[in-house]
Amino acid sequence: MKFYISADIEGTAGCLNWEYTMGNSTEYQEQKKIMTNEVNACVKALNENYPDCEIVIKDAHYLGNNLDIDVFPENCKIIRGWSHNPHSMVQDIDESFDGIFFIGYHNAASTGTTPLAHSFNGSKYQRIELNGELCSEFLFNSCVALHHGVKTILLSGDKGLCDEVNKIDRDIKTVYSYEGIGESILTKTPKRVQKEIYEATLEASKKISKIDPVIKPYELKVEYKKASECLKASNISIATQVSSNTLILKGKNIKEIEAVFYYL
Repeated sequence: MKFYISADIEGTAGCLNWEYTMGNSTEYQEQKKIMTNEVNACVKALNENYPDCEIVIKDAHYLGNNLDIDVFPENCKIIRGWSHNPHSMVQDIDESFDGIFFIGYHNAASTGTTPLAHSFNGSKYQRIELNGELCSEFLFNSCVALHHGVKTILLSGDKGLCDEVNKIDRDIKTVYSYEGIGESILTKTPKRVQKEIYEATLEASKKISKIDPVIKPYELKVEYKKASECLKASNISIATQVSSNTLILKGKNIKEIEAVFYYL
């Protein structure tokens, strides 16, 4: 068996504001340890169920060098940094994987369930929708994985994101780390979240079966914070500008969308 883990930081236990996500702050150094431990909880459960499995982990936050790679066992490979491939947070995902796990993800831009809500580029995009659904980074990346026949097995992150995903697909196991309340959070302890990720992964990974690739048309509606950014992006061939700060990308499949959206 072969598994993929995509790891972000804003949806990990105790992640309160941007000081916890980048730079040289003490908060960020501590949050990286929490992120590492949450990913490793998933790894431990997968190895218990499948001792001979392969695991690829994408460090998918900031500079891509957040995880303490010395913590992980030898059957793990870690993708650090950014190749600038459109797959981005799920770099190198392909049909060889049996399932994907998303750890530490956060809700989408324009939601109020986490102080850290954003979609891809928080300074650029006000709101993004995919086929009429509010588009989080999780939703977009999970659709990319589905294009390759790789089903999402588990998601961990803020409660708002987990609740949204449970409405869309109850087959995806979710573990929430904290609940956002304005600029505050009500968080579980890191150890509790790690325990819940381990137990949920252990249970959910026993039921894995391969699926066919999900290839269908997609429409991505992008609302920019600056009208000038929207005008510039409207020159893309598959883009249609529908207002001063909003455009729509249409593609025959998610790969056509991501190939353009990544470079906007």
